[in-house]
Amino acid sequence: MKKLMVSSFIGTLLMLPVFTVNAADADHGKRLHDGKCSGCHGTRMYTRPNRKIHNLQELQARVEFCNNAAKAGFSPQDQADVIHYLNRDFYKFPDIQ
Repeated sequence: MKKLMVSSFIGTLLMLPVFTVNAADADHGKRLHDGKCSGCHGTRMYTRPNRKIHNLQELQARVEFCNNAAKAGFSPQDQADVIHYLNRDFYKFPDIQ
């Protein structure tokens, strides 16, 4: 039973989202956002009452989706910077670092 609990715990940890080790740079994220994301939408969508993003994991998934859909070409570090900018200035989810 104890072995099963330890295996389940380790399996759960492996499913958690992976964030880059390097410290995210929100100012760089803002520049990337302004250059690549603002062409499709402004920032109003981040503060509307019925916004689609409710936690940091959903924010990460949305940034990854938009990066691919818009062919923005963001590196993993660029994505972390954009996530940090959006969270710092709009979402304000608890930081996991």
